[in-house]
Amino acid sequence: MEWTGRWGRALVLGVLGLGAVGLIGGVAVDTVPVLFEATPMPDDYDTVPEYTAALEDARAREENARDTTATLAGGTVGLLIAYLTYARVRAQEHQLEAQREELLIARAGEVTTQFGQAIDHLGDERLNTRLGGIYTMRRIATANTDQMPTVVAILSAFLRHRADDLRGSEESERRAADVDAALQVLLQLEGRPPLDLRGTFLPDADLFFADLTGADLTGATLTGADLANLTGATLTGATLTGANLIDADLPDADLTGADLTGANLFFADLTGATLTGATLTGADLTGADLTG
Repeated sequence: MEWTGRWGRALVLGVLGLGAVGLIGGVAVDTVPVLFEATPMPDDYDTVPEYTAALEDARAREENARDTTATLAGGTVGLLIAYLTYARVRAQEHQLEAQREELLIARAGEVTTQFGQAIDHLGDERLNTRLGGIYTMRRIATANTDQMPTVVAILSAFLRHRADDLRGSEESERRAADVDAALQVLLQLEGRPPLDLRGTFLPDADLFFADLTGADLTGATLTGADLANLTGATLTGATLTGANLIDADLPDADLTGADLTGANLFFADLTGATLTGATLTGADLTGADLTG
């Protein structure tokens, strides 16, 4: 429960005030009479020693009463100072929290704007503009890890879209620079989810060090590509003609209907992999593990 609101402060001050009044009242019952009691007179005592002892006792009780009153006053002031300090600190904390929320809102707005601009750039006809959009996406994902899945989805969609542009075009024999850039950004993002690269056009891609665990490469063109880390990947209907899969990890991979003509699967781990309908004409399976 917060005690920093207007009513909370009033309640705390009231409790402190009542406590102070109670303390003052309780002490006053004992101290005020002492402060105002009559000073012993010689005529009231039979001997000088009795008078002297009574006088010293009265002075001692008066001194104790004054000390008690001063201590009480100091303690009450101390309580009030402590509360005022606490209230000031809490007010500063609330101010900082409000500023933080404002910064978060402003930052979210900036990220939204950057997303919009980057998406527009990805669809531009000019290569340099598309590259700018790709690297903006990388900055967004790096600075805002909660946005990484969105960045991965957008760049993956970009690669799938560009595959349609590249097939049958003058660039069909090579990958475009923007495709390479987007692919490298995706592969370099740490902690990203498995990639959705269905139908992508990646001939001769150097993916030997790429972690494609669990990736969806259904229908992808990977002719002559270097691949190694494909555990649990989906390669249904993928074109892997002449692909280099030497010592590659393919356990539990789905290669149903994949074209592996002339592929090098030397010592590849195909444990539990599905090869139903796959074309293996001329493929080198020397030392490959086909268990399961």
